[in-house]
Amino acid sequence: MAAATTLGVVKGPARLILNPTDFTTTLPYGGTQLGLARGCEFRYGTKTHVERAEEWGGAPVRSFYCGDGDARLAAILRSWDVDALNACWPTSSAGASGSPVVASTVNGSVRAGKALTGAAILLVPLDSPGVLPSVYIPNALPRPDEAAAIMLSRKTEAGIAVWWDAAPDSVGRAYIVGFLADMTP
Repeated sequence: MAAATTLGVVKGPARLILNPTDFTTTLPYGGTQLGLARGCEFRYGTKTHVERAEEWGGAPVRSFYCGDGDARLAAILRSWDVDALNACWPTSSAGASGSPVVASTVNGSVRAGKALTGAAILLVPLDSPGVLPSVYIPNALPRPDEAAAIMLSRKTEAGIAVWWDAAPDSVGRAYIVGFLADMTP
């Protein structure tokens, strides 16, 4: 392994790219950039189990890998972006101005039990994708965070919390985390 250096610290703004097609080109890699986002967090969903020894007072003696489960990417949308809201919100539609409108009506066309927006391909590259790892979810299931809220204040930036669950694609890949040069869409 190479010597540690601060140049390898993973830090920087992430971008949300919907349906990228070519990782050899520049941003947005043949896809659509979804406005601005902050607080992007990828949760691997790795499951483990620790075996404990009763004879040693419950001290851990072995751990087991139990597979990957609920992998997901969470983010806060910072802008009222048409593509982002239409991708994540089940009751989003275009308004007369062309901007998205999110509405909830009791007897509207979107009722409880309706399937959410279909799966999409999601890429989350950091500012320097040749040096820093990216997250690629080839079968991302978008949805709003159930506790999503918009802060309406001068002191706090507004944002809408959304998730993309990582479901396995046709070849079994749920996610890939690494450098873009090592990935194929």
